[in-house]
Amino acid sequence: SSLRSLTIFSSAIINLMPSLSCCHLLRVLDLQSCNLRDHPNLRFLGNLLHLRYLSLAYTCYGGELPEEIGKLQFLQTLDLSSIQIEQLSNIIIAGLRQLIRLCVLNTRLPNGLLGRLTFLEYLKVVIVDSACMAEELGHLTQLRMLYVRLCEGKDCGWDENMGTALVRSLAKLRKIQKLIVETSRVAANLEGSLEYQLDNLSYLRLRETTSMPTWICPASLPHLSDLDLEMVQVRVDDIRVLGELQDLCYLEVDVSGDSEET
Repeated sequence: SSLRSLTIFSSAIINLMPSLSCCHLLRVLDLQSCNLRDHPNLRFLGNLLHLRYLSLAYTCYGGELPEEIGKLQFLQTLDLSSIQIEQLSNIIIAGLRQLIRLCVLNTRLPNGLLGRLTFLEYLKVVIVDSACMAEELGHLTQLRMLYVRLCEGKDCGWDENMGTALVRSLAKLRKIQKLIVETSRVAANLEGSLEYQLDNLSYLRLRETTSMPTWICPASLPHLSDLDLEMVQVRVDDIRVLGELQDLCYLEVDVSGDSEET
């Protein structure tokens, strides 16, 4: 009952474990790679009110994440990597106000609540399917790593304002060091202007954009060292700008379309 930290490495061991619901002082629970396919009920997690770290990554968990997790008001890390959870509920997100690190896989977060997670420093891989969701990212000013996937909204289809809203939000992320933006099915237009320099951004990956955004330049990204682009077209001016990125150490450009300017 006094256990503070528990890490299980073997799927076989977890079937022999007694109930953890009585470990009220537990701060770290790492079940990464344990097979939870036959453990659909994780409601006991709501009793572990002192949890700071919870990993269910690569556990093959297939049920809905219990809303009781929203009671973990001190939780700082929630790792759900490679777990197919379509959406986190409002109750879960509303309760996890101290989150610093959130890892999910193609998971939608509820509109209107993401912006409240103001302590977040690491966010991966969240689905952005509306301009409203893209604007909320601008409230996460402590972010150091952001991995988002732009895709069609469930009800409204593709939102043409999503790319513009995302760029406006990026301009507010003054601490961002690593940024990955991918799109689903269609190339995205990520044009816009950055109000401030992103002095800390060193790694940038943009997958499936219509062209290289004009904010990729020495004035906006003075310390960019790693750049990975996949675009429909490359323009002559883009090549010139790339040559002006003096801190650039790694460059990969994939052209997925045909253009007279390519």
